[in-house]
Amino acid sequence: MKGLELRLGNKYSRTGNKKFSARKQHSNLKVFALILLISFGIGTLIFKFLNSTVYFNNIAPSSTAKKSSQVENSASINNIFIFIQGGIFANKDYADKCAVNMAPFGNVINFNSDKGIKVLIGVYNTATADDILSKIKAANLDGGKVQYQIDNKSVIGAQVCQMINALNLIIQRLNDTQVKAIGTADLKTWVSSIKPADSKDKYYALSKEIKTYIEALPIEVDKTNIPAMLNMIYEKLNKIKGI
Repeated sequence: MKGLELRLGNKYSRTGNKKFSARKQHSNLKVFALILLISFGIGTLIFKFLNSTVYFNNIAPSSTAKKSSQVENSASINNIFIFIQGGIFANKDYADKCAVNMAPFGNVINFNSDKGIKVLIGVYNTATADDILSKIKAANLDGGKVQYQIDNKSVIGAQVCQMINALNLIIQRLNDTQVKAIGTADLKTWVSSIKPADSKDKYYALSKEIKTYIEALPIEVDKTNIPAMLNMIYEKLNKIKGI
């Protein structure tokens, strides 16, 4: 009997091991499946990255935020925008030559004004503008800062700053040689969710114009869209002078 009990014990022991082994295999299958899912997800992200399509996310606070909160946090929003002007020309050939000289330092636009063709690069914050201008001077080229400052203490002023900063961030990312295009869906969603504000605010009309421009952007923007975006930003910033 003792021998039988021993054999039965071994048998039960082996059966128990089989059950344990089966549970372990089942657990391993779950882990393996999870790894496959994660790998597939990472692979998809890598595939998107290698195809150089970057999607723009989290560009601004929720439109459902209270007005008081937006005003309170407005101090952290960049509200100074600077273009560097290489010159202003009546002759297009001279403007084009200046544009070629300025191109190594930033995104160049030729802006037609009533005074002539302005050759500009931008758009920058104060620190970046000072750094680039010093490089331009070191190359024995002419250049000067054209600075605009928006009052971001009001809700609409802060929103105008956010929209311009968002467009500028898109431009900066498009300057990356690895980036082919950037999706605008999240930016459009945020801009569309902005509720009508005080029509008496000094930035009300400007805000509506920039909002309309963003809503009309294509689903994706690429490097060919940079000049148009910069021209729009410069044109709208110029209106601040009259506000």
